Amino acid sequence: MSQIQDTTITHASMISQQLALACLDTYTSNYDHNPWFEEHRLALQQVREALWPVVARLGTVKTNGAFYFLVPLPVGVSEDEAVDILATQFGVLLMHGTPFGAPGHLRMSYGSIPPEQIVSAISKISDGFDHLVELSKTRGGESTIN
Repeated sequence: MSQIQDTTITHASMISQQLALACLDTYTSNYDHNPWFEEHRLALQQVREALWPVVARLGTVKTNGAFYFLVPLPVGVSEDEAVDILATQFGVLLMHGTPFGAPGHLRMSYGSIPPEQIVSAISKISDGFDHLVELSKTRGGESTIN
């Protein structure tokens, strides 16, 4: 059930996708000049650029069109442990990387973070990853990255 639920929340049904396209087509047929679309694209870009320095230091690969990062975990820290620590101690909800084909990583979706909340989110995320790196060092991790 856990595996089914993990993907249910990240995949819109076909009817929802068709409805979204119909709404965009109704608003304007030119996506490149759609003010609503452009506003959201710019907000997503701002959030991505603001988060990048935090995840880059962990060896994350930069994407251009995604709304998430796959962040490598420090050596000796499991996905289960990292997800639990980040959620309970830092208030940051990330997903295991394994269901997305990236074992040893966490999936950090930033598609729904409002730009006005990014400063607070970055602080929590940065503190959380600093904690994971320190935890790795106490376990003898020679490198901080898996």
